[in-house]
Amino acid sequence: MAGPEEDFWPEDIAKTEMVTPVSMMRAQAAILGQKTNNQLTASVQPISGAPPHFVWSFQITSPSLGGYRYEIFRVQHPLTLYPAVFMWEGHANTTVQDDRSFKDFLKQIIGSDQTKKIVQALLAQIVR
Repeated sequence: MAGPEEDFWPEDIAKTEMVTPVSMMRAQAAILGQKTNNQLTASVQPISGAPPHFVWSFQITSPSLGGYRYEIFRVQHPLTLYPAVFMWEGHANTTVQDDRSFKDFLKQIIGSDQTKKIVQALLAQIVR
């Protein structure tokens, strides 16, 4: 007769305070809809990456333009989150080493003139 199995897992195995790249991107995606009265929304979509990497696409969508999507940038990172690589159109790939650097570069992309022009051009296309 077999007895109860021993548990070798640490008690705190499921506790984490990590802030992931995808959670930071999704938080910013949610804000775009608020700022544009949902004329534009943003989403973060997974893209097939070569294991063990994750690849995420940050896309702006216009429901009024038939669901038109425009990819602003991509991020690739390993399971352990960092280093993460930003792939941003018209720019050299940028590698960041931690969540603080990730947040700083994310802020740079979202606040850039390039992103602002894309958002404004999409809003101008919407029939009001």
